[in-house]
Amino acid sequence: GTIAVEDIVQQTRRGRSIPNEGPLKKLSAAWINRRLRLTQNNNPHEAFEPTKSNLTFTGRLLDALIYKVLGPGKIELTFKDENHPGYQTASGEPGNQVPYKELAGYVADGGRPFVGVRPTIRRAINRIVKKFVKRSLAVSRLTKQ
Repeated sequence: GTIAVEDIVQQTRRGRSIPNEGPLKKLSAAWINRRLRLTQNNNPHEAFEPTKSNLTFTGRLLDALIYKVLGPGKIELTFKDENHPGYQTASGEPGNQVPYKELAGYVADGGRPFVGVRPTIRRAINRIVKKFVKRSLAVSRLTKQ
């Protein structure tokens, strides 16, 4: 789960969409201007670039991505059960709070889906699980004697 979450965050901050296997949709000129104005009252993330679509204006959405273990060999990629606090407007007013899951849905509907598992990461996870199973079997054989 950790590997999948770290890969999603890293790829998204690079401006890549995992489900679309390419770059995230470009930002409109109006949104670029709004982002520039919002930087006056909000602390942008270190990876933030005004003209680059990488979901890191403040970094809160990607930082809220987590995984939950559903059972043996099953995880769910989800978001913390919290609200995104919203951005302060240019006049300093607090923005509307939105649950992170809902915000991720809006982002995906807007042409910027980012949650998924790349085939290379899937293979890496399979290798890790196989090593763990082999090691567990070897330890169990040694402890039976």
